Amino acid sequence: MSLQHEAPRVLTVIMVDTTATYIAARFDDERIPYGRRTVQIELTPEQREKLLPRQTGVIKGRTQYEAVLTAWLEPLEDADDDR
Repeated sequence: MSLQHEAPRVLTVIMVDTTATYIAARFDDERIPYGRRTVQIELTPEQREKLLPRQTGVIKGRTQYEAVLTAWLEPLEDADDDR
């Protein structure tokens, strides 16, 4: 499936556990790979609409669309949130 012109349905995040790797390298002089887990979140219609790539032009008769360059997670800053 190409995301060129349709909104994504799922956000996939790969979480990495660097703690065990750090401890093994620092104290045991061992190299072990990071532990990983994958989390998938189904997007709501409103979220999908916000992530829909916009048309940017036409090259040789083919419509061009925006591409995802990067994404990151950050906390929602809300003065009323006590978490």
